[in-house]
Formats: sequence, C-alpha cells, structure tokens
Amino acid sequence: MRPHRPGRYRFGWPAALLAGGYLTAVVVFGVIAAVSGDGEVVWWLVVRRWWRPLEPGWYVLPLVLLGGMQGWALWQILRGRTAGQDVAPDRHVRRLRRVLYAYLAIRLTFYLVFFLPSPWWVDIARDVVRLALVVLFHRVLAGTPRALRFVALAAGTLGVVGSIGEEVLDELDVHAVEQIFDLLGLSGWLWWLWMALILVAQARDGRWGRVTVWSGAASMALAFLVMPLALGLSGGFGYPVFTVITSVSAVRTTLMLVWLARSAHDLAGPYAGAVPHQEGPAPARARLGRWPLPVAAVALLSLLPAADHARGPFTSRSDCERARSTVGEYGQHVESRPMTGEMAFVCEVRGADGSSFMQSTPDLALVAYGHRLCGVYTRNDPREIARVREAGGVDVRGLTHTLAEICPRAAAIVKAAIDAEDREIAEREAEEQRKCDAAPRHRPLIRPESASVRRQPLWTDYGVLEAYEEDGYNDPFEDGLDELLEKNGLVAALPGHLMISIYADPRVCVTTETYRRRPPVETKGWHHVVEVGYHSPTGEIKLRDAMGGPELPDLAVRGKGHYRIRVHYAWLPWKGEKYAGQRLLIMAYPGRGDEVVVHRERTDP
Repeated sequence: MRPHRPGRYRFGWPAALLAGGYLTAVVVFGVIAAVSGDGEVVWWLVVRRWWRPLEPGWYVLPLVLLGGMQGWALWQILRGRTAGQDVAPDRHVRRLRRVLYAYLAIRLTFYLVFFLPSPWWVDIARDVVRLALVVLFHRVLAGTPRALRFVALAAGTLGVVGSIGEEVLDELDVHAVEQIFDLLGLSGWLWWLWMALILVAQARDGRWGRVTVWSGAASMALAFLVMPLALGLSGGFGYPVFTVITSVSAVRTTLMLVWLARSAHDLAGPYAGAVPHQEGPAPARARLGRWPLPVAAVALLSLLPAADHARGPFTSRSDCERARSTVGEYGQHVESRPMTGEMAFVCEVRGADGSSFMQSTPDLALVAYGHRLCGVYTRNDPREIARVREAGGVDVRGLTHTLAEICPRAAAIVKAAIDAEDREIAEREAEEQRKCDAAPRHRPLIRPESASVRRQPLWTDYGVLEAYEEDGYNDPFEDGLDELLEKNGLVAALPGHLMISIYADPRVCVTTETYRRRPPVETKGWHHVVEVGYHSPTGEIKLRDAMGGPELPDLAVRGKGHYRIRVHYAWLPWKGEKYAGQRLLIMAYPGRGDEVVVHRERTDP
C-alpha cells in the first residue's frame, strides 16, 4: 500500500499544512489546559462550542484524541482527488461528485458555523440536495443488484419527502399530522435504510475504497453510543455525560463528512473506471470478504431507535411541576424542592411561553441548544447576537435568568444582581433597625408584670396584627371584626379575636407590656390611643401579622378570662421625614367590660 504523500493529491500540500497546523494547535492548547487548568480554547478547537466545562483534568486527553481524529478527517476531506487522474467522463458520475461536494459544504457549514436552529426553508433546501444524492446514487450504481438499487431509491426518496413534509407541517402548525410523522419517525428510519443500502452497494462496487465505506458505517454505528445515553437519561445532565455525548456526536458527524468527501474523491480516483460487480457468482472467499460490513450495517440499522431524529427523554411542564413539589397534608402539591443545573434550565424553558422549538425539543437537544446560546451570551458580540435574533427570533441578552443554571457568565451576572439586591435589602433593614433603636423608650408609670421590646422592626403584608384563639365556636372570617375596626381605625376585639390596624408599608417598632392591675393612661407623645375589652377563651393572646410571620409575646398574664387591651400608636420621624416609621405600645391587664374607650383621637405628627 503506497503512503499518503501530499504530492499524490490535487490539494495535498495545503491540506497537509492545514491538518498539521490544526493538530499542532490541539496538542499545544491541550498541554496548556492540563497544566494551567484553563480548557476553554482546546474545548472550542475540538467541539467548537464556547462554554466553560468542568476542571480540565479528566477530559483533556479524550479531547486531544478527538482533535487528532479531526485532523485526520481534515486531511481526508481537503486533499481532493488523486493528482493526475481524469474525472470520469460519465455525466451521472460528474453530477454525483458535485452534489456530494455541495452536501458536504452544507453539512460542514452547519457543523462549524450555524449551530443554532436553521430556518425551515434552509432545511428544505438541504433536503432537496439529499434527494439529488438519492437519485444520482441510483444512476451511478448501475452495476449493483437491481432489487437493492430500487429499494434504496424508494427508501431514500420517501425519507427525504417525509422530512420535507415534517418541515412544512411544522411551519404551517398542522400539529396533528406532524405528530404522526414524528411518532412513526418514518423520515429518519427510511433515510438510514437508504444509507445502509448505499454502504452495501459501495462495498460491492470497485470504485470506492475501504476507508470510504468504513467511515460511513462507523458513523452509523456511533449512533448507538449516543441514542442509548440520551434515551436512558432522566432528570438532569451532568457535564461528564454531556461531554461524552457531545464528543461521540462530534466523531459521528466528522466521519459522515469524511464519507461524503471520500465518496466524491474516489469517483475520480485510481479505480474510477473500475467495472462494478455484476450479479454473477463470485468466489466464496471474495464473497466472505465483502459481506461482513454490509451485514453489520443492516443489523445495526434494525436496532437503531428512530435514527438521527430520535427524541430522547422529554420533560414536560407538568413533569417539572411534579418534580418541584411534594404532596402536602391534604393531597395538594406543595413547592418544596428547588432544581439546579440542566434540569432547572429545561423546566425554566418549559414553563415559559416560548417557540414550538423550545416546547417540543427533547431535553438533551434543548440543553445543548442552551449551551450554544451560553456561548453567544458569553462572547456578547453584537453582530452575533443580532444574527441569532434574526435567524431564530431569540434575544440572547434577555435570557440571563433562563441561562443562569447552565451558563457561568449568566450565573455570575445573576449572582452579582442578587448580591447587590441583598446588600440593598441589608442596608434598608439596618436603616429600619436604626430607626427603632433611636425611638423613645417607654418608661412605665407602674411596674409591669412583663415588658418586651421587639428588637427587629416588624413588617406586615396588609397592615394588620391579629390574635386568633381557636375554640371551635367563632370564625375569624365571618365574625365582622373588620367592620368594628373601621369605627376607630386602630383596634377592635371580639371573644377570641383581636385586630390592630397599622399602615402596611412603613416598618413598625413594637413594645408590649402586661400588668396585674390597670396602668395609668398615657397620651403624651402618641397620635392615637384606644382601649378595648377582650375575652380570651384559651388563655393565649399572641399577636402576629395576619399573613404569617413572628408572633409577639403572650398578653394573657392570667390565662383565660377578660382583659383590657390598650393600644398606643405614633408616627416615627427620621432624618426630617415625619412618616418614616411607626411605633406601637400595647398594654394588657385583667379587667371586665367590652366598651371601647378612645383616650386620644387620631392626630397628625
């Protein structure tokens, strides 16, 4: 076997320089990744997706090996046909070579550049080129058994037409028929059947070399390493699994590109004029040598799950809701389990009102798409962002929170925003605390049984503090206490139910005091003072925000019985603002009588 010297091929030296330069770059940056821990460049060189993987220690060697295979593929693709050979004069052969090169250029362009979903009309144009391949292979393989040729023609034609039908139906939103196509997976099955039969025909034909046939067969076989992984995944995709799937997919795509290029090169190579095998008998040894590859290809095809278009695991919006929640005490779903990583990204997309692509794409493909958008987001190139928006209608800059779970750059921006918000909230809380710390302290005129100054300012959702004692007789939602509260605007009570009204937005500084006997009335420094009678059926009077939150100390100094509740209210000034905060002083002491006594009508500061 003669060595592959660059001079033997039409573009041998340029191809050798490019392939050698690429291999050198992969090895150099692979070493840099292993030493420095920064694997972004070698990852981009080999996988061509710019997102940050995990620590480079475990994947550098496989990436370098994958880069070596891609360097070999560059040599196979770019070197062209053998130098000095005349292109076969048959017009069908010339046309097939041109279409093979055209389809190779399309596949290579989408693999290297247009990694985002393409417009439907681009996919249809690509299918038209595939249809030309089907017809021209049928013409060129005239020496192949007639049954094989016509089955391949029928399978390839129907597969391409089915793919075009899916694209058109998807664009027209004819979902019922489209789902039938998708469920049956006909276009994928038929196209792979055509591919397997073409490999069988190439193996029997004398014009294609072993590298050509084996690269196509290996591309088909590698689908079995991708699909079982994709179909077996459930709930999130770790970087190791995702990297393996991405790498195997890259190898499979690269081998398919080699098959396309070599199929075209060989038709103008040394054996371009070879006479294809006829259907006559062949020596047993030759037959045994030709058939293992075709038989293996067809056997693999029989096991292939819906081929290139297999859906893989799919997490629906309802699946996400179930995954986030647990069943509560009464059978309802309670949100309790936050998600992280790729699964969180998938559920974030499913929960949004996005495009049909976002809502119908399998999880694995959706995560891969998200990582690609992460690359666009990270580079932040206005031209690239505009191109993505024009091609797919996606505004990458508006996806910060959606991408944050899988995109380090977006996660850093979200974290910075959260940290800034946390600092702002902390500063606001500290300012409110300073208000309460500076508020006048109440000095009781007689000794209280207990006194409590709440250290943290209190905030309410609706401006109501409420104590409700459940005794089985009263209903806090139907007892009409709201209407009683409107009469004086500060405090109202019914047996087992006490309400105090304040403003919702400003924080309130609260002091509670309990007494064994009636304390003197104090109105100085307060803007509103009201006293009501209250019957405690359980002996526990604990005020709290009506919507939840911390409880104030128990006001029932003697357990069950009758009490008088006196509420003092005042605005709290701060830094020249009269209405910066609120103060409450709540007194409770045993006493009979349900009358409401307004010790001081509401006044302004």
